[in-house]
Amino acid sequence: MKNLIELNKKINKNYSKIYLFPNNIYSRLIKKKIKKNFIIVDSYAKKKGVIRPKKIKDQKKNLLIITDQKIFKLVNFQPKKINILYFRYKEKIKIQKLSNYIKDKTKHISKLFLKYNTDKAKYYYRLGFKDKSHNFGPIYHKFFHSIRDKKLNILEIGTYRGSSTAAFHDYFYNSNIYAMDINKKIMRYRSKRIYFIHMDYTKKASIDFFKNKFDNFFDIIIDDGGHYKSHILNNFNNFFDCLKKDSFYIIEGFGLKYKHFDDLKNEFTVKKILYFFKNKFFFKSKIFNKRKQKKIIANINGVYFFKGDYIRNNINLSDICFIKKKVSNN
Repeated sequence: MKNLIELNKKINKNYSKIYLFPNNIYSRLIKKKIKKNFIIVDSYAKKKGVIRPKKIKDQKKNLLIITDQKIFKLVNFQPKKINILYFRYKEKIKIQKLSNYIKDKTKHISKLFLKYNTDKAKYYYRLGFKDKSHNFGPIYHKFFHSIRDKKLNILEIGTYRGSSTAAFHDYFYNSNIYAMDINKKIMRYRSKRIYFIHMDYTKKASIDFFKNKFDNFFDIIIDDGGHYKSHILNNFNNFFDCLKKDSFYIIEGFGLKYKHFDDLKNEFTVKKILYFFKNKFFFKSKIFNKRKQKKIIANINGVYFFKGDYIRNNINLSDICFIKKKVSNN
């Protein structure tokens, strides 16, 4: 169900209690637009009035509206009696063609993050809500303001609607931006300098094809993909060789404190593994064999950890890391 009017009709029955799960942007939209006594349910949020899934009363007279099916499948709660509705608001996508010529070449990337309304900005708007966000602009500008006029090849893994892709397009005004995502239909921005790569980075055949085509090709790779531990570690293992010498690999959101992102219990945390690489320590891993560890360690010139500004439930969720690849092995 993707329409608020249709949803309103469905919930106009005489339900005793109506629950919204989880506490996300869509649940907030429903609560704002439809005047009902909703009860917000979430596994992590500690806000007043928010309850845990185990507190839901599993009765036929009640209704549970689920706005994120993936998250719900990971919750240890399987209702048997309660009525369930699945809702996902469908936003209109307006395609925007970007200009190849940017008049103002002095813009700080923070301003571009705000302009294109990306969560890399200090705050961003979505569905009428203004929320604080990561504020990664000062960090990106610190590393790249001196090379932004160069002709670079930049890969962004995980583009969603392309807001940050557009910001990088304008900031690196002479560069080509390669946007990798599994869903091409929601990409909003077009340009002669943006090349969309429709790809599932969890598929071996796709990975092998990509690595053969783009070996030693990119100057910057930014991983803002699924944020699962398995995704981040496998992407780094698979795509680090696609970097040229004297380049950067960036990982965003590797420290999210949600259980479902920690999907590899037998691997060290992403931060711990990056710490090992930084300090030239070898470690046990099913993803990084000894040969690959040696290769990465030999090619890393620096690993830099930073925190942005996004705080939820009193926890900073804005981890970002810049990994510098050496100019040469000599």
